[in-house]
Amino acid sequence: MEASIKIKYQQWETLGLIFLAYGGTMLCRTAIGALSPAMAEDPEIMLTASQLGEILAWGAVGSIVGKIFSGIVADIIGGRRALFACVFTVALSTMAFSLPSSVFFFSLIHFVLRISQTIGWPAAGLLINQWFPKQHYGKAWGITATSSRVHTAVAAVLLGVLVAAFGWRSSFVIVGSFYLVASFILLYLIESSPTKVGLKDLSDGVEHKSLSETLKGIFKWLIILKKDLCFVYISLTMMMLYVLYDFLGYAPLYLNQATGLSAADAATASAFFPLGAFFSLVIFGYLYDKLKFGNVRVLVIGCLSLSTLCVGLLWSLSSFGLSTDATQNLSFFLIFMFGFTFAPAYWLPVNVYITGLGGYHIGFTLGLVDVFGYISSAIFNVVAGRLAESSWDSYLLFVMAFCVFSTAFLFMFFREMKKRIGHTPVSQA
Repeated sequence: MEASIKIKYQQWETLGLIFLAYGGTMLCRTAIGALSPAMAEDPEIMLTASQLGEILAWGAVGSIVGKIFSGIVADIIGGRRALFACVFTVALSTMAFSLPSSVFFFSLIHFVLRISQTIGWPAAGLLINQWFPKQHYGKAWGITATSSRVHTAVAAVLLGVLVAAFGWRSSFVIVGSFYLVASFILLYLIESSPTKVGLKDLSDGVEHKSLSETLKGIFKWLIILKKDLCFVYISLTMMMLYVLYDFLGYAPLYLNQATGLSAADAATASAFFPLGAFFSLVIFGYLYDKLKFGNVRVLVIGCLSLSTLCVGLLWSLSSFGLSTDATQNLSFFLIFMFGFTFAPAYWLPVNVYITGLGGYHIGFTLGLVDVFGYISSAIFNVVAGRLAESSWDSYLLFVMAFCVFSTAFLFMFFREMKKRIGHTPVSQA
């Protein structure tokens, strides 16, 4: 790669701040789940599983609502201020969990927190578009995507220590206060423009517009996207991939009921997915920028095809006649490999492509794809839950069908991309 497009120190610094900011919001987001056992033991709260489900459900609704509007907000105020608003509001919401003692207020706060958290991803996209040349989009998005994996793992340990030492209410206050202060530090450290540190602003000089102008522009933009086959195919791919991501929520129950693993071992198995995804994103984020388009296409589609194989082998675990220990180890390995082969397709093509579109609607477009994904996920979970209850074989066959469909749509996306860019590194498209 030419020296003229090497990443400078200031760009690495900005990417590191994005990593910490977005990861921090994910840590706060997981706090309610991590601290729920302590809340269930509190005689003042006595949180039940059904009440936790209600709180989490309102959070999911908040994510859908947020994905509709957060990208527009980010486009209007810019990536830097949007990231500050995200961390600041999420931190305040996290602190507020320590105050109420009713399911209604917990649900309301979680709803607000998840709406606020959705602005982080489009904000990251705008900053990457502003600070990084297209030749480094794969690397930038790969590192950004690992932030959620790393901080989710950190949250499990950190919140466990805090709740043991200070109790669940104080844990919410400590975590929220930390990120409240951090939001102002991040606002100070992230420059408003690369030109402030002697670098070129790569966002094509896009000026922020009013809300009315933005909304008018969105309708025109939607017409453009509707005719863009690359966007259509990558959106369909993501709708399938969101369904596959939800497979992880069912995997522990399947391993427990269908293969005989203990509840503890089945739960441990699901932790191998983020581990596989982490290593995959670090490796493939680098390769996405380095390899020629044809090689990237083969690599990503090949990985996603292997995800189908991983699901198929998980389906067949009970028929192998293995010992309990062997079944446990093989399930750990297959979940790890599912994360490793799934992550490149889930995080890289869509984010690299949309960021590369440039212009004024990057945040909105990133959010729009997520809305499609959440809708697909919601429909899937209604059907999948009933299938799993009646037959795990039917459920896994259903999941494998989505693996095949996602691979086919991803192939069509890359086929359309090939018509546009020829044999160049894919992130230069």
